[in-house]
Amino acid sequence: MSQQETAPAAQRAAPAAPQEYEPTPTRPWEQRDCLGRFFKLLSLASLVGAAVCAVAFIVGLLSSTSEWSSPRGISRQALRAFSAVLAVGLVLVAGEYRAVLSMAPILNVWVFRGIGQIILGLMTVEIAPPSPATNKALRGGLTIFSSVAGLVLLACGCLHILAGVSCLGVIKSRRDDASRQRARIEREYDALRRREAQLREELAGMGGALSQSADAPNLHAPLAAGARSAPGPGSV
Repeated sequence: MSQQETAPAAQRAAPAAPQEYEPTPTRPWEQRDCLGRFFKLLSLASLVGAAVCAVAFIVGLLSSTSEWSSPRGISRQALRAFSAVLAVGLVLVAGEYRAVLSMAPILNVWVFRGIGQIILGLMTVEIAPPSPATNKALRGGLTIFSSVAGLVLLACGCLHILAGVSCLGVIKSRRDDASRQRARIEREYDALRRREAQLREELAGMGGALSQSADAPNLHAPLAAGARSAPGPGSV
């Protein structure tokens, strides 16, 4: 009897090992992703500018308590509070929070996002500074702070409008969708690899059990042979 015939059934039926996954090598032009760097820089500048504007509005709101005594001052305080909420929303939009973008899908269009940033920047320059009754030194510092924040957000808004008109916003949206889809596929691939490893372990355990049962001595064979060789009742 050949060695192949005496091998356990599990070893003869063992599946071939799968080929290892080799990712596609990065191409030289993919390493120099200037457009991706521009998107990241613009998003970072928009996020920082909107956050600074929110701080400027909150500080102006808290330092202008004397304006609550007049109707015009109450209107300015209400505008500061509304602008602070709008600035926080633009911070979340610049951070690409999917929950916020799903509630306001119009902000996925870069032209409208730039318009919102320009409006917030103008409101920061005009409304964020505290009232004249505030300390002169504090008012001067907050005025410079809010002016710089507003100008940064104005520049980001203009860049968003130009990029939106140039269809760069559509390109970024498609790149983000492709990146999310790739991440999802990689997660599913890793899950399948782990499941494959578990199934291989179970298959190896079942193969070992089958080989042990095949190599075990047949305890019933001597009993059957003795029964066949024993004389019958009428053979005397």
